[in-house]
Amino acid sequence: MIRLLAIGAPQMPWREIAPRLRGATLDSDSRRADEITATAACDAVLILPDSSVSTEGIERLIQHGKHVLASVEAIPFNASPSTLLETSHAAKQCLGIVNPDRYLPSRQLIRQQLDAGKLGEPGLVRIHRWDGMDPVAALLCDLDLVHWYFGKPPNRVFAVRQTDAQCQLIHLGFPDGGMALIDHVRTVPGRNRYYYLSVIGSSGAAHADDHQNMQLLFRQDVPRAVRTDEGVAAVAAMIQEFVDAIHAGRDMAATSADWKAVLAARDAVDRSMTTGQAMAMS
Repeated sequence: MIRLLAIGAPQMPWREIAPRLRGATLDSDSRRADEITATAACDAVLILPDSSVSTEGIERLIQHGKHVLASVEAIPFNASPSTLLETSHAAKQCLGIVNPDRYLPSRQLIRQQLDAGKLGEPGLVRIHRWDGMDPVAALLCDLDLVHWYFGKPPNRVFAVRQTDAQCQLIHLGFPDGGMALIDHVRTVPGRNRYYYLSVIGSSGAAHADDHQNMQLLFRQDVPRAVRTDEGVAAVAAMIQEFVDAIHAGRDMAATSADWKAVLAARDAVDRSMTTGQAMAMS
């Protein structure tokens, strides 16, 4: 039985997630990830957003014999997933650096349809992300989704943004003529947010739309729109894949090569925003 310790994401309903796991027990800790030492009574550490972790902290946990699952939103901006994965291989520990969006049931369903050939070859991926998420993390998550659906990196990138980084538009081109269009807006008022994803293939299309997940809640006051949350199922699936990888002694699905391609695309986006020119990628 793998003993898991979850750091960060204090709002996460861990009591709901723990019973869904097979082959593992789950506990949570309010301390920062960098404060967790080698003497912690756990076999693996889950590092989620709001955990205040450093690259050195992740490396220290690995070197002290802890398996680590880290959300890409939680690791430092200057951290290299490829370097951290190499550290885990040298220490013979399992490290998962993951994009939580991959595990949302709606995103999983689209991937399953692609794998089953129901959509044909992907031709256009369209993403709207209108929320207050950190723009660096948002870009990495969405570039990873695009790479996951196309199964290959782009060969041309063009991107623009407002000077205050409240809005950014990214256009990715692929060698066979496919493309992806991503727009991020961070000025949505209040706690409102909106996410839309569509994948158009040569023989079909699929989409995930927050509007479809809105439900009307009737109480004594006026009706309110409430968004159905996919979070618990997604986090449980993400952790279960990590547990299965530990038991099997293998890496998680997101490999060093995947993140290398995503980071290369991110760097091309940054250069394009700076120069105002399209960037060719080798």
